[in-house]
Amino acid sequence: MITEKTIRQIIRRYLQGEATERERALLENWYYQQGRKQPLKEDDLRFLLDSDAIFENVRRRAGLANEGGIPQGRTWRWFPYAAALAILPLSIIWIFYTNSADQKTEVVAMESADVASGGNRAKLTLADGRQINLSEAQSGIVIGQEHILYEDGSEQLLGLKMDEAVPLELSVPRGGTYQVTLADGTRVWLNSESRLRYPSRFDSDERVVELEGEAYFSVTKKEGHPWPFRVVVDGQTVEVLGTEFNVSAYHAEPKKTTLVEGSVAVTNPSSGLKRSISPGEQAIVNGTAFDVVMVDVYKYTAWKDGLFYFKHTPFDELIREIARWYDVKVIYEGAVPKETFSGKMRRELSLMTALDLLDVSAKAKIRLEDRTLIVR
Repeated sequence: MITEKTIRQIIRRYLQGEATERERALLENWYYQQGRKQPLKEDDLRFLLDSDAIFENVRRRAGLANEGGIPQGRTWRWFPYAAALAILPLSIIWIFYTNSADQKTEVVAMESADVASGGNRAKLTLADGRQINLSEAQSGIVIGQEHILYEDGSEQLLGLKMDEAVPLELSVPRGGTYQVTLADGTRVWLNSESRLRYPSRFDSDERVVELEGEAYFSVTKKEGHPWPFRVVVDGQTVEVLGTEFNVSAYHAEPKKTTLVEGSVAVTNPSSGLKRSISPGEQAIVNGTAFDVVMVDVYKYTAWKDGLFYFKHTPFDELIREIARWYDVKVIYEGAVPKETFSGKMRRELSLMTALDLLDVSAKAKIRLEDRTLIVR
């Protein structure tokens, strides 16, 4: 049971920068819901905290409080916030007052329909078909010369033979992300619903990996020696020496290679056309079509830093990304909305919180049933 004292402590910790991620997300969600038309500033929060406005207004609304105590003008100025904080303050807390004999406050917590964010989830498949479910408490693995370890070195997962290159596969489900540091030092971040195939070591004059889904690459360059690194995606090849780039290659979607720094050459397997791109450019391969455009790079790489970053993003594209991260299905009842969305937020927010912050409900009616988003 959440008490009046607990609610005050959450607000106080938020103002002092000491709130947990969950507490911040909950309070920020309430802020956006109630303060969208009249933004609530830090001083406003302090007013609500330091005075008895929240609780006195609730009591007055319920007919339980005595008259007096708070100046009338100031009370009504803050009543929408006070009532909101009392009725549905943090998306999951319902606070209500019962007219009991001793008129004590009763606070009840209830879970509303929502889906938690994704996290560190992945599976490592070995050459003999064995599979290792990787720890959600870890963010990545490292392919060493003799062992495969978690990124922090806390646990050895598998021993490797130094004279043998064996095929490995890292797969990340919907609702997950994971990292792998390859034998050459190249770091790869895998997004949700993605798969990377790579050897335990690179023995030849080139390094080749295969990707399904989306990944961010930070490729190690061997000084004084050309050592090509190739990413093969459904027949398409991205070739680099040492650079940072993002490849999005989900099934039935255009293949997009976005260059952060360095230089890459992209080959379209359908046409045989090969083009080099520069930092800030994106190569888009869709069938035989091959385009190179300038883009806001961070829009396509923010996921690696744990952020959603939408900039004039079409509704269907936004919902696809949301659905992958929260591992939910999407059903459209009617036409897909034509509106675009812009916004930036942390990916650890719950599903309904994220949709609310994006103001999706202003453009379409959405309801959540089990793990299915129904859009009308």
